[in-house]
Amino acid sequence: MDLSPFTLRCRTPVLPSPTYTVDLQCACDGSILAAATTDAVVAVYDISRLSSTPTPSQLLNTTEGGITGEISFHKINPMLLWNVEKAAEGRGRGGQVGLWDLRSGQLAIRLQTQKPASTFSVNCDESLVAVGTELAGEDADLTFWDARTPSAPAATFSECHSDDITQVRFHPTNPKRMISGGTDGLLCLYDMSTFDEDDALDKVIKDTSVNRCGFFGPSNEFVYLCTHIETFSLWRPDESEKLSSLGDVRVPRPDDENPVAREYEITYMVDCKYSDELQRLFVFCGSSTDNLSVMNVGLEELSLVYTLNGGHNAVVRTTYWDMKKRFIVTGGEDGAISVWA
Repeated sequence: MDLSPFTLRCRTPVLPSPTYTVDLQCACDGSILAAATTDAVVAVYDISRLSSTPTPSQLLNTTEGGITGEISFHKINPMLLWNVEKAAEGRGRGGQVGLWDLRSGQLAIRLQTQKPASTFSVNCDESLVAVGTELAGEDADLTFWDARTPSAPAATFSECHSDDITQVRFHPTNPKRMISGGTDGLLCLYDMSTFDEDDALDKVIKDTSVNRCGFFGPSNEFVYLCTHIETFSLWRPDESEKLSSLGDVRVPRPDDENPVAREYEITYMVDCKYSDELQRLFVFCGSSTDNLSVMNVGLEELSLVYTLNGGHNAVVRTTYWDMKKRFIVTGGEDGAISVWA
């Protein structure tokens, strides 16, 4: 692994108006990068020119007055992009997931939810879409569509979570395996060979309010879990086995009251990245000054690998790391993307 430091190559606002950058994703062929903003605009960049000319090649307006969240490129066609959005305040209570054709800028598929959509995932063969919602009434819903016949939902699960669903993730190689996490503190594992809710819900792990979760490992047999109180744990979900609990990962700044604090500060976790080549999990962590630390995840502790300083002046919300081409893109609440190489 190349441990030489990353340097900031460029920093640029995604849009002229103030907005948050909430997600960064790369197309399956590695040619373009998309940045989602809370202004319901997705900026598309040519990766080959990102470090030298970070100007969007396309601005995709995904709705009028909605709030865009996660995005995900189609796993086969690099010109198709999924996104999730919920209605803005005063514009209804529903949400939608859309599949956009970047060549025409038109919506190819629209999947409507009755409750505010908060997260989504598409399985590895692009046959099944899962959408999680915020709590509305007594339930938060997980709704599923067959992407090949999306005219109506295939199923809705309303008993798995009792509060906002914050993350849904399909297994990277098994199209029937899925996890979801919520602010009710539950991490749920599903076998989507069936649309019967009782039969599909395979395992339930109780933790605290889930912020991020995802599969990792040589066969993606493990799951990481980041909580809203900045605790971090690793699980073998098929056995409901906790492999490691790193507890609260926050590290204070060195000052008169903390003279022995480490050379870096952690106040929040952004997200994780797994290296298939190294078989190592990394977590991006932010500080009160919005510098970033890239940490190697061990069973007993986090260890510093890289620092990314000076790229943002507000909370960092999303990262993209191309380990083969050795560059990182970060985005956050200052509305900018920063490119590191």
